[in-house]
Amino acid sequence: NLSTQDKFCSPVPNSAFSIQGGKLIGTSPDILKYSANSQTDASGNKILNNLEWDTYNFTNTDAAYDLSGAIPFIPLGLNPATTTNLKWLMEPKSALALLITVKDQSGQPVSDASIRITGTGVDETQITGRRSFLQTDWSGSNYYSQSGDVETEATPGTIWLKSYGGFYTTSTQWLESNTFDLGASDVNFYSIDWLPASQPSQTGIDSLKFQLAANNDNSTWNYVGPDGTSNSFYTSSSTISSLLNNNRYFRYKVFLNTVNPAYTPSLQEIEFYFSSSCIPLGQTLFNGLTNQTYTVTASKTGYQNYTNSAVSIFNDWQEFVINLLPL
Repeated sequence: NLSTQDKFCSPVPNSAFSIQGGKLIGTSPDILKYSANSQTDASGNKILNNLEWDTYNFTNTDAAYDLSGAIPFIPLGLNPATTTNLKWLMEPKSALALLITVKDQSGQPVSDASIRITGTGVDETQITGRRSFLQTDWSGSNYYSQSGDVETEATPGTIWLKSYGGFYTTSTQWLESNTFDLGASDVNFYSIDWLPASQPSQTGIDSLKFQLAANNDNSTWNYVGPDGTSNSFYTSSSTISSLLNNNRYFRYKVFLNTVNPAYTPSLQEIEFYFSSSCIPLGQTLFNGLTNQTYTVTASKTGYQNYTNSAVSIFNDWQEFVINLLPL
């Protein structure tokens, strides 16, 4: 049973793929005993019945989406008289893409490994087994509610305090986001980041700050800061309180204030990192890359550091496997 879905567990329909078994019925040239092309249905599912026991390799051939990870890893071993579920995480194509798969000595996925790729114009770090979601535009009432003096329309992609006669209000204002449905209740939250990271000094200390809320009923919104209470705020990029874990629905609340009416804090982007049962372990996808050679490094506590300075990207999508060795 193959299912194709996004990071929020929502189906990605009509995803094209090919499947090839490992057994041969001829050599020189090799002739596969089983090879087929297919696609998932409108619900992102495809059931392949009456397959022979074998090791099968699946290849994503979809024109609009890249494979961002698989549960379990492929190729897939299929035993006699069994049913196996294969889950694919799909991401919209964005130039060239590199899927990093990290395994330990026994071939098991290694999550929470820090992966860094560097090249001309590229220096990016991601963590295996995690994905992120973000917001970059609040115009068109793309939020749940606000206090009234948060400007969302003047420059789409940025919010700040409203100006009256050239001066900004000095009373604290707030904006509450729409709900993010993460699609599963076994979510772990990791970190929060936003841009710009610092505000004009004239606005005062902590002129931009946040509280977060999560639940499983999509109605109980208790906003808290990093200590898990309503008395604290996220004032810089940091780890999200683990008290929010194991909840499907998520919102944030941003607070803006200034002590100098000639200046205002602003927000252009906010991003949250998370994991769930819909996010493959031990894998992460770098996309938007160009055709060049990259240096890839991997590190995790308890394992030897890994470096490869000759990882060449030349296809729309490639997979690179890293085997981490214990210390």
